[in-house]
Amino acid sequence: MNRALADALAELARAAGADAVVVWKQPTGSHEPHVLMSHPADLLQPGAIWSAVKDRQEQRIESDPLQLAALVPTSLRLALSQLPQAAWSGQLDEQRHVLLIWCGQVPQEDILQDVQEHLDSGLSRLLEAHERQLQAEMEAQRLGAVVSCLEQGVVTVDLIRAVASVNPAAAHWLGVSSGELPAASLAEAMAALEQRALNQPEIAAFGARLLMDPQGPSEALIWRFPQPPTHLKVTSSPIRLSGYLGRIWVFDDLSPLLEAQEARERALRAQAEADQRFRLAMDNAAVGMALVSRDGTFLEVNGALCHLFATDAATLRSTTWQALTHPEDLQKGLALATELLSGRRDSYRVSKRYRRLDGQIVWGDVSVACVRDERGNFRYFIEQIIDITEIIQARELLAEQEQQFRLLAEHTSEIVLLYNPDLTLAWVSPSIQSVLGYRPAALIGRNPELVVEDDRSVLLLAIDKARQGQATTFSQTLRVRASNGDLHWYDITVNLVWDESGALQHLISTLHDVDELVQARQQYQRSAELLKANADGMLDPQILIDAIRDDNGKIVDFLYRNVNRATCEYLNLSREDLLGSRLLQSFPGLRDSALFRAYVFTVETGEPLALDNFLYDNEKLGVRRHYDVRGSRVGDGLSVSWRDVTQRYEAAQRIAESEERYRLLVTNSSDVVLQISEGCMRWVSPTLTPMLGWQPDDWLGRSYLEFCHPDDRPLAEQVYIAISGGSTKVVRLRLRDHRECWRWVEVHGGPYRNSQGQLSGIACSFRTVDAEVAIEAELDRRARTDELTGLINRKEVFSRLDALLARGNRRGGQTAVLFVDVDKFKDINDRHGHAAGDRALCTIAERLRAHTRSGDLIGRIGGDEFLVVFTELRSLEDGVALAEKIRQAGHQPFEANGQLLTTSLSIGVTLAGEGESIDAMVARADVAMYKAKITGRDLVVPIPLSSELVLHEA
Repeated sequence: MNRALADALAELARAAGADAVVVWKQPTGSHEPHVLMSHPADLLQPGAIWSAVKDRQEQRIESDPLQLAALVPTSLRLALSQLPQAAWSGQLDEQRHVLLIWCGQVPQEDILQDVQEHLDSGLSRLLEAHERQLQAEMEAQRLGAVVSCLEQGVVTVDLIRAVASVNPAAAHWLGVSSGELPAASLAEAMAALEQRALNQPEIAAFGARLLMDPQGPSEALIWRFPQPPTHLKVTSSPIRLSGYLGRIWVFDDLSPLLEAQEARERALRAQAEADQRFRLAMDNAAVGMALVSRDGTFLEVNGALCHLFATDAATLRSTTWQALTHPEDLQKGLALATELLSGRRDSYRVSKRYRRLDGQIVWGDVSVACVRDERGNFRYFIEQIIDITEIIQARELLAEQEQQFRLLAEHTSEIVLLYNPDLTLAWVSPSIQSVLGYRPAALIGRNPELVVEDDRSVLLLAIDKARQGQATTFSQTLRVRASNGDLHWYDITVNLVWDESGALQHLISTLHDVDELVQARQQYQRSAELLKANADGMLDPQILIDAIRDDNGKIVDFLYRNVNRATCEYLNLSREDLLGSRLLQSFPGLRDSALFRAYVFTVETGEPLALDNFLYDNEKLGVRRHYDVRGSRVGDGLSVSWRDVTQRYEAAQRIAESEERYRLLVTNSSDVVLQISEGCMRWVSPTLTPMLGWQPDDWLGRSYLEFCHPDDRPLAEQVYIAISGGSTKVVRLRLRDHRECWRWVEVHGGPYRNSQGQLSGIACSFRTVDAEVAIEAELDRRARTDELTGLINRKEVFSRLDALLARGNRRGGQTAVLFVDVDKFKDINDRHGHAAGDRALCTIAERLRAHTRSGDLIGRIGGDEFLVVFTELRSLEDGVALAEKIRQAGHQPFEANGQLLTTSLSIGVTLAGEGESIDAMVARADVAMYKAKITGRDLVVPIPLSSELVLHEA
């Protein structure tokens, strides 16, 4: 059929004199138009997308280029050997269209009559038949692809052609190759498969029936084998089609299905046995057990659970666990059950309360698991409840007793210690911290040895005696050392706790503070000696006075009981003048003073007296003085000492005034002042905010290096170390302001010493110098660059060339020096003015930059003279080539004063010699440039290293 269609298209092309014919289709719906066939056959691929416009209503041969572009798509024009000169498009039916293309002479319109006759001669029918054939072939291919992917084995037998078609699955089981093979080969493979089967008689009878009636009805039989596949279902069905007679064989592996069925039956038997064992275990369990539905209803309960809730099984099965749960514990149980149902957990265990039907509260240790079927669907909850009511009650009672004991131990002023038999501390009451200053946690597990060494042997001896006699308690009055080193007297009572076997379990020690009692007793014993020694040995005046009360008990005066030597000397009175006299007789001005009221208050309340810088007009001395007064109650009297601190007060006033002047100076200074210690800023003046935008608190406690520019940090560290060693430094560096910008500052720093004269950090001040740094940078730039061209000047280029030659080329190679001179530069100045000359020099500088690399040097060394240095060249010829490019660039015209001007360059080129001086090298390049000048200008003249510095005529 394809051949007939191709002949028809060739005949159509011959009759029309056309060079090409294309038949294309516009399908209905959303499918894109595509090529059906073309002549010549290899012109376009069938099925290719067609992008030309549809037919026009007016049937004519188009030769206009625009119309040709619309009728002939780009893909077709590219496939033609010549450009199309004319085209005609016609419609065969609703979907099919034909296009004729002429590449030679444009044909006459009357040729369309012959074209129409060929189109009416059955071309549409040939195309329809061609498409049907293509569709059938595509369906066959798709069917073959599907069959080849099936897990089922499929075999089709063509009885007329005596061939069979086998898919990969069937080929695997039959032991043959997939695809088409002779029917006899298939029969041999089927016979071999039958020989391995366990039910050969059934299979033989099955085959005999098919042999007697090849076109008989469909039959199926399961073939059984000792090895997998153990069960193979074989189905055979007849095929009756036009021009085709045969059968189709289908092989289904039922082994997995039957194995799964057997596994399910085994699982059901095992489940039944497990259910029976579970029922026996549940009924005889000592703990409460139940099966619970999704909504919480008890499905099955055992006797232990009925006993726990004090009811029968029927009553329990009529209620839910939610109804029995204590309301305060219900939400916790519901949340856990929700997590079980959602699969977020498999089980949970919790202790909670239940309320029996009689109202009694019981505690249960509850374990719940979720039971699911093989598909993961919920079946029921299995719940186990252990009665822990007595355990909870005992625990609560123990906790209550422990709490009472702890409250008693923590709030008593006495210290309680619990020792292990080895005298390591197991527990101590918190009061030890407030009384003696020890942290309890720091003492646990140790033998803290609180008793002072001189008294410790007495305590240990008493413990040993108690152990030997198995005594239960003893007491000692001993000295205990506080954490600050102070010694205090305590009554220490030790209780020894023995177990039933007579072994020592613990030692409980109670410390009762008797320091005041012991001190009072000792004070009483040596009061006279201590009073006298204390009074006379003090540098400050001290008096001991007793209160004098009126009939109502109000203190109205004091009586001198004792005075020390310093008192007599300060008041210029003898001891005899004071002892036995009244205080207000000596100092009548005290009567209405705050000091007298303070004396009375201390005696009445026992609160210590402490007055600093108390101002008093001393009647005895006749001057106003400042005093520090200290006093404490002694019996119904008072011990008072005082110190004349008038000089200290006046010095403090002077210091305060000095500090105020310093504060005003720092606060109003434009500089920022810092104090740095151990690398961190300890104080910053408020001027930081207007200068850098930071608040002083932003810097406090932070390292000064955090605000330094990374490139300046090594310098800042060096300066800090030098100042910390006692030096004074001035340095410039960059600091970061609050907008993350870098500001140049000038820092003046020196060592900071404390009041003892010891180095304690550094003190420094700084101010911003951005403008100064910018000016200095600009001055430095001007000193190193040519003002007109922006190139580096003669001094700078020679300095850099010297540095370049000193370190040598890092990558090897030669260094070339070009001496560039502008030809007839004076003429430009004379004819067009100095502005034009300046413009010429700037233009030459720009072109030199454009023809050099970043590592090369360019400098202006004279009026119209430039020096260019290239590095890493292979030879002098490379330098000449680069110079030639520069010379050619110099020819390009430039604009000056509204005119286009041109210049030329004379260039001398040489290489740098090893160890050669700059002057010698530049002089050689200058000689080469001069040769270019006298030779005719606009030239590049090289001069090798060995050349003498002599000019020769061209």
